[in-house]
Amino acid sequence: MNPKGTQASGVAVEIPHAPSSRRSLLAKVGIVTAGVGVAVLRRPEQAAAGLFGSYELTPPAGLAAVMLKPTGAVSPSVSTGGAANIDNTASSGAGLVVYSDRGADALGRLLVVNQTNAANPQHAVRIANAGTAHAVSIFHNPAGGSGDSTAAALDVVSTNPLDTTMGVRGQEEGRGTVKITHQKPANPDADASALSLALLGAGTAAQGIYIGNDAGNVTTGDLLHLRNGGVGTERLVLTADGQLRLAVQGPGGGLLMGTDASLYRAAPATLGTDGALLAGSFGLSEGNDQTRIYVKGRKLVVEWTD
Repeated sequence: MNPKGTQASGVAVEIPHAPSSRRSLLAKVGIVTAGVGVAVLRRPEQAAAGLFGSYELTPPAGLAAVMLKPTGAVSPSVSTGGAANIDNTASSGAGLVVYSDRGADALGRLLVVNQTNAANPQHAVRIANAGTAHAVSIFHNPAGGSGDSTAAALDVVSTNPLDTTMGVRGQEEGRGTVKITHQKPANPDADASALSLALLGAGTAAQGIYIGNDAGNVTTGDLLHLRNGGVGTERLVLTADGQLRLAVQGPGGGLLMGTDASLYRAAPATLGTDGALLAGSFGLSEGNDQTRIYVKGRKLVVEWTD
């Protein structure tokens, strides 16, 4: 055998000091050589000695470097199965790295998982992690932060009207199941929000926020708890029993209806307003004594019991 290799059967092989034939060597590394086209297999000079060192594949333009087409069922095992299996147990390095430094002329995505059969009941992607780090980590830094205003770090779209687009389940003891942190950017962010909800479609009747469950389980914690800072800065609390609490006292708190009608806590057990109070009937009670004030015709009527 010529150790440098020449084109044969549509395949050019370049392997320095390889003791086997081109066909048997390619078969051992899982490459079939009976097809058309050209695939150049090279051993870098720094590769370790032996048949299973490092190899570089240079495919013809427009063709895949490696294509696997199993003709029979492969094992569904999550550790030993798969048409391609990488067992990285003996290595402390990365198991699979997909890297590109291609510029604006890039046409293909860096990683594609495409399952097109509607009858397939299996997940397209499943990640299981028993380690101590994140199961999935996404760092999105397009053009050093300038990027495209429509390029999200994670874009999730579902056309299935029968189930939730994204489900999150956790077992936290002192953290939120979902925590959203907005970090102020270099530019003003007055129009930004930590959470933005959009209900689209003419005639939609979707609810903006829904709290509850189908199991009938109740919580003793607050249904809504809003702060403007740390502990002690509560602004609004909706208790589990349905009581709405507004913590801020005086004219700066309470309710403002329209732009000038306010209702707030003016003093202990005293309700105040900066405007007028209009009511069809107004009642007071203290112990067993009750007073009712109302207008009848053109007269002010005061009724009381003692």
